[in-house]
Amino acid sequence: MRVQYEAIEPVIVDGVPLPPGRYSGRLTYLTDPAAPVADMSPEYTIDLSQHELEAIEGWEESQPLELLATASVKAGSLRLL
Repeated sequence: MRVQYEAIEPVIVDGVPLPPGRYSGRLTYLTDPAAPVADMSPEYTIDLSQHELEAIEGWEESQPLELLATASVKAGSLRLL
């Protein structure tokens, strides 16, 4: 499922320093076929475009990236919109 995130303050996500702003990404659920549905674990990712990376010092030449943002969402440094 597509989701939107907001970073109120600068945050490091999966090793990439993101400035405050809004980002889009995905929410998926990691499941174990043998586990109950209640045990599904959410996984959050952010999709950074070339344009977004050009605004981040040191990442200007990078190709589009998908960042694992689960820890940042759980810590509250990224807010789901």
